[in-house]
Amino acid sequence: MMKTKKKLTLLAFCCGMLLSLTACKSNKIDDTWVKYDESTELDKTTWKIDAKANMLAITEYENGEQEETELLSLYIDKEKGLLTQVTNDGDREAYPFTVDKDTLTIGEKTFYREGSKIEKENVTEIKKTREKNEKERKKRDKEEKEKEEKLKIEEQAYNKAIEALEERINAEFIKKYEGDWYSEDGFNRDNTNQYQTASATKITVKDNKIASQSSEVSIGDERDIRKEEILEGNFIGITLLRKYEYNDYEQPENVPTNIDLPDSIEGIEKIETLADFADYLLKNNVETLSFSSQTTKYKGKSPVLILNLYNLEELHTFNTDQAFLKQLSYGFKETDFDI
Repeated sequence: MMKTKKKLTLLAFCCGMLLSLTACKSNKIDDTWVKYDESTELDKTTWKIDAKANMLAITEYENGEQEETELLSLYIDKEKGLLTQVTNDGDREAYPFTVDKDTLTIGEKTFYREGSKIEKENVTEIKKTREKNEKERKKRDKEEKEKEEKLKIEEQAYNKAIEALEERINAEFIKKYEGDWYSEDGFNRDNTNQYQTASATKITVKDNKIASQSSEVSIGDERDIRKEEILEGNFIGITLLRKYEYNDYEQPENVPTNIDLPDSIEGIEKIETLADFADYLLKNNVETLSFSSQTTKYKGKSPVLILNLYNLEELHTFNTDQAFLKQLSYGFKETDFDI
């Protein structure tokens, strides 16, 4: 009976020693510890601690590839629970630490013992999260791409409607205003002096071209005519601002930015005539509309015609407040101009 008790006592002592040794080994800080990025198991930091040699090797991994390893001096104070790193420059940083079996906590960072069960579980969990996130991201990317492609097609259709509006307005303008136009100035009707001098300008719209010329005429003993250079240009007309958020396009120069067109294709298509466009612009506080041309000379100014939207029966141009009408300027003759 005594022998049996001794055997049981010895067995209990051995089990206790084994558990104690296991606990000491499991709480041992000398080892390789791993901390994974929260978003991917392919990015990680390993700390290889050698307490006896007072050495710490920190290795960074990115996308599964080893980046760099930094060697630091390391001092561990188990009583105070402090881990002190010393850089090659002599800078010291102390952090509180705890070891709980296969988990090492340093400050706010948590590492797991490399190869342990909890480390493998952590890798599996992060991998599942990454794969789930990648799947959701691919789905979002696909939806965004489909949405952008739809908006791209809608934008192209919208811009075609603007192009068609330009063509309608420009075609009507060139037809409606074809012919000769004269500035309403000229000689003073109430002036009875024998000797007078006056200026006038003639504009001709014909065959998709615009030409203008100013002349100064003096009357008295003889009729003296001084003609300025003729300005000529190929008719361009109005150019309206497109929407190019989803398509590559370079806006032409001198596009008016004060004209806000309807947001829908249907709204644009309702503007069928120049009169419709004038009504729409006036409602949106736009009072004039410019029709440009491109000079036919290497150097020179290009004629620009302006419509006063309150009165579509007369033309205007830059640098003058006078209207241009179909009748010859008072006191002037056709021979006073070369166009």
